[in-house]
Amino acid sequence: MLQYPTNVSPENTAKPADTTRMKFIFNGDRLSYYHIRATDLETNSNFTIEYKSEDMSENNGLPYYNGEEVEMAMNAQGLTNGHDYVWQVLLAQRDLAGENPLYDIPVCRGAIKRAGSGSPTVLIIDPNLPIYSWGYNGNDGYYYPITGDNDVVYAGMVIEINGERKFITKYKTELESGTDIQLGHLEIDSAFTTTPDVGTRYSIYANYLISPQYYFMSRATPSLSLELDYNRNSSQGIEEGAFGLRVTGTYSQAQSSPIKYYTATLYCYIGNIDDPSAALYEIKKSEKQFSQKINYLFKDCFVGKNPVTKEDIDTINYRVIIELVTQDNVTYAGYTSMQIQGIDNYAPDSHSYSWLPINAFGCCVNTDSLSPEGVIPQIYRTNLDTGETIHLGNDEAMYDYKVSTKGNYEYTVYFYDKATGQPYLDSIEHNTIHTNFDGYIITALVPDSNTDGLYLVGDTWKFICDIENTTVMQNLDVISQVGYGKFPSVSSTELDYMSGTLSGYIGNFNCCQHKYMDDITLVNAWRKFISQPHPYLLKSQKGDVWVVNIVESPKTEYQEDYYKIPTRFTFAWAECADVDDIQIVATGIDMEVVMCSKDAPTYEDWYTKTDESDYIYYLDWYGREATIVQYKGNARNVRVPNTLNGKPVTTLASTAFFDKGIKSIWLPDNIKIIE
Repeated sequence: MLQYPTNVSPENTAKPADTTRMKFIFNGDRLSYYHIRATDLETNSNFTIEYKSEDMSENNGLPYYNGEEVEMAMNAQGLTNGHDYVWQVLLAQRDLAGENPLYDIPVCRGAIKRAGSGSPTVLIIDPNLPIYSWGYNGNDGYYYPITGDNDVVYAGMVIEINGERKFITKYKTELESGTDIQLGHLEIDSAFTTTPDVGTRYSIYANYLISPQYYFMSRATPSLSLELDYNRNSSQGIEEGAFGLRVTGTYSQAQSSPIKYYTATLYCYIGNIDDPSAALYEIKKSEKQFSQKINYLFKDCFVGKNPVTKEDIDTINYRVIIELVTQDNVTYAGYTSMQIQGIDNYAPDSHSYSWLPINAFGCCVNTDSLSPEGVIPQIYRTNLDTGETIHLGNDEAMYDYKVSTKGNYEYTVYFYDKATGQPYLDSIEHNTIHTNFDGYIITALVPDSNTDGLYLVGDTWKFICDIENTTVMQNLDVISQVGYGKFPSVSSTELDYMSGTLSGYIGNFNCCQHKYMDDITLVNAWRKFISQPHPYLLKSQKGDVWVVNIVESPKTEYQEDYYKIPTRFTFAWAECADVDDIQIVATGIDMEVVMCSKDAPTYEDWYTKTDESDYIYYLDWYGREATIVQYKGNARNVRVPNTLNGKPVTTLASTAFFDKGIKSIWLPDNIKIIE
């Protein structure tokens, strides 16, 4: 049995006339012969592209079997760039031994219309039947089977009557003598045992089928010239606020076929800049650019480390590959390369850096005072768990809200020369930050009215206790289709987002006042927060970070069977944007930033160290452990000492830091009890 080919090429696309290749996947038992024919739609002329049989002496790959790919170079004769074509392939089969045609493909059925014209090998049947449509002979008007040397049948048909089959030698449609009635005139190789009467039913079978028509265009190969350079403009050197590499190019095509879209991919590599086979490491790939002008900026794309050894380097190569698709669906690619050698005559020793983990929000990175005129800092974050690096910006101080509750990150600061775009390689600073926060965090994101994709930070709610088990669903648009093969085929779109439900208790325990806080004021504040018509930044205690919308009506449930009537909240959410595709900035967040030497940007510098004079404390009965009763100092971020009077601090009174304006406390590992 034969079936139509799949994965056909070319189809609905354009190819250069001199390099076009035909290919398809064969579906059937055995392919013994194929014949490819094209029609020039400009001249309406048919011509053969290629035909092959397993009887031919050359090694041409035949026979083919189910699932194998058939590929051949298209004969350039007859193809002209600028013309459009349709092509078809005739597929023929023999039995598994390859000896005889296998006639098992139904063609048509009908009944004998008239008695034969005195010959037992002539049958009068229905007119205009699809018999030997590729075998037309213009001299006598008949359609003939396709045969090879010694009359070997490549593509033929048989007619079956009452279980007896005869080979069809030719067929044509003609008018009945003296009338305007069309009848089919069919001849067979030998007479049936019993001459069929008028009205006798017949069936016609073939050992071949002809595929549908596949449309393609012949178009000349486009010309693409590319350049890669720093992001300069003619008057001011590097464009303000847009550091990076810009690729530009000119495109032309002989038939003036315009660009449909293009993508640009930036790679880095080590070694010879002209090596076309160098190992490339992808930095960034653009979205589809729907423009006739090739001009794309890779912002803040500098790579300061060897992609293999992860060591700082002073020379690196960049390569941009442009892949474009024309309106004729021609795909074409080109590339250009450049080498960057860092300049090292500026080392910002006078600068200070602060790298501060803030669990409720993310991380804070600061550069103290701007560099000299013409030198601009750029701040990057690398996820040490995934290796992904993103650019955060070039502000003196910023809060990185998009880090997860559980993560390992390396922050890096580069400085660039504004006039040339080159990095100062000896100014590179690195520091590692680890975040570790238990619970869920949800922050309101208020869209900036002037800038798309920019959000201002709103209120933040944190939930630590009594969170119910959560299920996160990955939503994909995937459809399974059953075909002729052993396994189903799967088609999908780009749809891919997360959704889920979060449920827990609104209340919290106030350690200082020994009270469980959950009143109607808190409930109303939550209802107001969760009903805002804006997206939210949602962080799970597992480490996920999502930009979400609330998709169902949020619920608050009063636990009436408990004395304090605690309030349980529930809301459903769905991811609405990629967290890396938006920018989040702080507005009026009251946080102190402690500047520290760039040589020691440590977590401890966020907190103020204290000593015995800052506390009222006592030792236990045996004089072995200390208990803090009250803090007397004025620091807002307090680091409790490990020992007092040489004894480990193990206990805190519940009111030790009450009403002192404390924002955060670093407790030593010795602490066992908070009374």
